[in-house]
Amino acid sequence: MYVMALKKIVAALFIIGIASTAYFTGTVQLPGGEDDQINLQTFESEEDFIKYLNESGAAIGGMESYAASSRLESQSSDIGETDTSGDSSVKRYSETNVQEQGIQESDILKTDGEHFYFSPERHFYGIMPVGSPATFRDHTREENLSIFNSLPPENVSEKAQIEGTGKLLLKDDTLVVVSNRKIKGIDVSDRSNPKISWEYQLNSSVVTSRLYDGDIYLVLRKNVYKSDPCPLEIAEAKGPVKVRCTDIYHPSEPVEVDTTYNILKMSTGGEIKEKTSFVGSTGNSEVYMSEDSIYTTYLERKSRQEIFLDFMVSDRAKDIFDSELHQKMVEIESSDMDSWEKMRKMGEAFENYTENMTREERQERSEEIEYAFGNYTKDHLREFSETGIVKVSAESLEVDSTGKVPGKTLNQFSMDQYNGDLRIATTVGANLFGTGGSTENDLYVLGDDLDIKGSVKGMGVDERIYSVRFIDDQGYVVTFRRIDPFHVLDLSEPSDPTLEGELKLPGFSSYLHPLSEDRILGIGEEDGKVKAVVFDVSDPTDPKVEDDRIIDSYGSEISQTHHAFMIDRKHKIFFLPASKGGYIFSYKDGLEEVKRVDIEDPLRARYINDYLYIFSNHEIAVVDETDWETVNTLQFREEESDYGELPVR
Repeated sequence: MYVMALKKIVAALFIIGIASTAYFTGTVQLPGGEDDQINLQTFESEEDFIKYLNESGAAIGGMESYAASSRLESQSSDIGETDTSGDSSVKRYSETNVQEQGIQESDILKTDGEHFYFSPERHFYGIMPVGSPATFRDHTREENLSIFNSLPPENVSEKAQIEGTGKLLLKDDTLVVVSNRKIKGIDVSDRSNPKISWEYQLNSSVVTSRLYDGDIYLVLRKNVYKSDPCPLEIAEAKGPVKVRCTDIYHPSEPVEVDTTYNILKMSTGGEIKEKTSFVGSTGNSEVYMSEDSIYTTYLERKSRQEIFLDFMVSDRAKDIFDSELHQKMVEIESSDMDSWEKMRKMGEAFENYTENMTREERQERSEEIEYAFGNYTKDHLREFSETGIVKVSAESLEVDSTGKVPGKTLNQFSMDQYNGDLRIATTVGANLFGTGGSTENDLYVLGDDLDIKGSVKGMGVDERIYSVRFIDDQGYVVTFRRIDPFHVLDLSEPSDPTLEGELKLPGFSSYLHPLSEDRILGIGEEDGKVKAVVFDVSDPTDPKVEDDRIIDSYGSEISQTHHAFMIDRKHKIFFLPASKGGYIFSYKDGLEEVKRVDIEDPLRARYINDYLYIFSNHEIAVVDETDWETVNTLQFREEESDYGELPVR
């Protein structure tokens, strides 16, 4: 009946195609305007939790996903460099490229200067015999992680293997491995004989993990079910790790709930020091961590029915309908009926209204409605979706404050904390998921309590954000549809941020990295090929392209994760992994390719002293940075084709 009612009103109200612009999914009613804050409190009991779920209209019971979110590990502060002293033969080495210096992010490659810890995750495609039900499948096969000696560079060798793979964190002699279903600590004090010290099975999907000041921060996501909402068993070691109902935060006003976010603070010895939980939704979750706070976001979207109902009682519709019909629509919308029944009633009222019209009159009225609805969406771009933000103390894991901004974030680099304020960039509007309609892009500055202090709105009309970078009191935003506008923002006055300059150029940059105070590097694509570009921002009101290069490769690992980017400021070079090899570029004066390393599908690079180590899933190449000669290659796994025939089941 509900499906028929929806078809009926869609056919009656949007005859020529408004229904084709199916902009939205979900069923969230977002409270209030952008100045409202979300007030959080904990549940009083399991019954209180169930009541909240019922009132929120929660989409409960989805299949639990154990796949780690690659989106949350995408896009970067400068890659860290560790200087060593004393008699060590290691004078300097690079660490994982991270967003905030000093806060380690999990990745597939770690080094302590004398050793590498590498955890490949291989993807290969299996082709079924012709005539089988499926002729193409994507399979993932897990390998073991390896420990390598790094020195001397001419004699790199594998010392040991550890069963299983995952994202790695490294603290002294403890290697932490975070996989889809477990987290474990490994004692690597004897690199030739590593031993598991502790292990937790995870009953939740991993969102992300960090290491700061000797503590592990693990962010997990677990679905909730009305039949058995809590306590949540999110992990298990010698016994289950449980979250009680009374430990779960929730907004005072019911919002769509289909999951819980659970943050664990652990020692590298495996002891859980603190934990906290709050409800949210699985859509577009991002995690950003500063030295004192953890920010977790979740997306809330207004339902399709809500949009239509709001339009039908708006001034835009009032200008089309006669007063009697509009009054009828207002009465229906303000009734206690659910949204589906309201739509059915509105459909009947509209059919009665058009009953005596000719076909041409119906067509004309439909076109008027379509035009009015298009204008309505432009007027209300910032009401279609909102990003909820939860700020948690890194010390105590207590929820400090909550807030929300219009629109949808891209990734963790959409957020940045500076002088106590949070800067956040979002895409707002109907076309958030490539389904048509208008979009714009905003930047908001939020205070310590996550109240909005200032904003820049309306960047990149009909485009969406492809990359964001905040550097002190400057902001850089790339939006894209057909061209790449590079936006420069002045954020020195939080209550009055301004758009200083804009540059349009072909292609787009999906990753931005500072080369100096006046130069920003962009890595992205143009016409399907990898592109590197240096922006001159010495005059923020008039940014320019200093130089650019297009590589004859169809993709780069940097577009998937900022961890694939590496820069060596001593030699003024950066490493760009591409599908056809590894490229080393000098940025000293413009962009100059100084070396192309013939290695298949390179994933990561690190330097130790003046040697550059480049990793693929099965090979390591070592390049001398003083003369750019390849001094060593190590094949540590058998190279296998990505294509193979699979048996028919």
